[in-house]
Amino acid sequence: ELNTAVGLPPDSDELVNTLEPWKITPPETPPPTPENASPAVKRFLAAVDAVIRHNRIHNTGRGIWLDWMAQGTRVTRNLLYDNTEEDLFIEVSHGPFLVDNNVFLSRRSLRNWSEGGAFVHNLFAGSFEVHEEMHRFTPYLFPHSTQVAGLHNTWNGQQRFYNNLFLKNREYAAQKIRKGNVYHRYGWGLQLYDSLDFQVLAAGNVYLDSIFPCRLGAEHLVIPSFDTQMKTERSAEHILLYVRIPDEMLRWQISQVTSALLGVTKISHLSFEDAQGRPIKIDTDYFGRMRKENHPVAGPFEIRQGGGIRLDLW
Repeated sequence: ELNTAVGLPPDSDELVNTLEPWKITPPETPPPTPENASPAVKRFLAAVDAVIRHNRIHNTGRGIWLDWMAQGTRVTRNLLYDNTEEDLFIEVSHGPFLVDNNVFLSRRSLRNWSEGGAFVHNLFAGSFEVHEEMHRFTPYLFPHSTQVAGLHNTWNGQQRFYNNLFLKNREYAAQKIRKGNVYHRYGWGLQLYDSLDFQVLAAGNVYLDSIFPCRLGAEHLVIPSFDTQMKTERSAEHILLYVRIPDEMLRWQISQVTSALLGVTKISHLSFEDAQGRPIKIDTDYFGRMRKENHPVAGPFEIRQGGGIRLDLW
């Protein structure tokens, strides 16, 4: 477990804020963890204006854990797989935080107990958990600062999902989804957000392998009968992804994601921008290749060929 508080050093006005690249490879069989423990490889408290980029994290409990006050945080171009809890856990934060161009291949891609996030051009191959934390009031901050601006509970509203690719990792497609309740929801894709009080903003997403979108947002491509036949080959130094991509996905016209599109968060009332206050534009992919401004491809890979493809992810 790595517990890292990212903030202002005592004698500096600038944030020490970028973590890249790490290859996290715990033992093949992680030791048993006591109940209520935190089996995270990377746990960040108050990761203000932090950038977590180009890491390979696998065979642990939690992959990346952003634990409250994840504001101005960016998680980009990471590869996560074979984690027993989830790849990404975002807890009681109010945003803005940005998760883009990541490959999430474990049985659960996302445990989201936060609001005010933007999820852009990711590959989600596992299930979701969505939770409203109504009884914990946690801080949100002034922009690019560690000074507290207020406290609020977490409604898990105003999430933004743009240009993501939803499919099922065949290793976990038959997993039994845990039964939820009014505050805890479990399942595949964005349908979990349908009953929330605050609207989810979603467009440009592609849903395959019998995964379906949320009710809101008509700009999505749904091909439930398309079998991606996703599988991976792993070695000590490399991981290969094999997947089928429908031609319709490559022809589908979607928009480039910018700060202007992402707007302002509901609780913290802040825009999505970098640590220097500059607007953000998602114009590269997982490999760092430039995207077409007027016709990007959904998911983390700016590919131009459909059918069966092989990608060397690491």
